[in-house]
Amino acid sequence: MKPLITLLAVGVMIAGPVHGQSQFEKNQLEKAEYLNDKCRSGSGDDPVTMGYCKQRDAAFAEITAAGWCYGDDQKWRRCSKRPVPAAKADEAYVYPFAGMRVGETVNNPFPTILYTQKPCALPLAHAKDMRAYASYRGVWDEGCWGTTIDGNALVVVPHAPTKTFSLSVLPRADVQADRMTMTIKALPTYGR
Repeated sequence: MKPLITLLAVGVMIAGPVHGQSQFEKNQLEKAEYLNDKCRSGSGDDPVTMGYCKQRDAAFAEITAAGWCYGDDQKWRRCSKRPVPAAKADEAYVYPFAGMRVGETVNNPFPTILYTQKPCALPLAHAKDMRAYASYRGVWDEGCWGTTIDGNALVVVPHAPTKTFSLSVLPRADVQADRMTMTIKALPTYGR
């Protein structure tokens, strides 16, 4: 495992590790959160932002491979071995991250989810033609998405700019009720 830079290097104060974490693990977890903030707050077509996103994805893969999960209470903890009942899963497009494998169930601490069946709950003129959207970056952004005439996803979130991106770059997954546990069903079609 490559050594990771601690957040002290970027001038952020770090408290001691929580129960069950070594200082190294704590630094990894905080670095991932820092990279996620940089990735999510930057412009999607900026190479610097894309670099942060790539580093974040690699950090998430290392953290989840080490057995850590992000809970509903917005805290890191060792993953439970208990399976989540499949009946509570919703099919969705999800934002890709490093190390995704078809059939694998993972905990994604910072998910972006475009549900394929869950209806849009916003009071929009064409809400009946849209589906639910959720993205976590410290707080949940909840909105709706629909398909544009050219097959891209158009995402609408209150008090945020509307954005579009290609559905071909998004894997599909069954997303559990906690919105962070997901079983990967298909990898992106882009580039195949």
